[in-house]
Amino acid sequence: MCQDSADIIAINAVGSRILELIDGHKSIDDCLAILLKEFEVEPIQLQRDCLDFISDLVQNDILESV
Repeated sequence: MCQDSADIIAINAVGSRILELIDGHKSIDDCLAILLKEFEVEPIQLQRDCLDFISDLVQNDILESV
């Protein structure tokens, strides 16, 4: 759930894994390298989707950029 609303956000397996990986200790490149090993996806597509997903989380105050 979002902090200030009753909205429920559903994410797929990749989105869930991204949330596990962005722990503040790994770089985006580190996370992408791990995801590339775990999922069958083209690197450029993964990078674009991952950055879009993280951007959406930040814009919706679900994730804070530090």
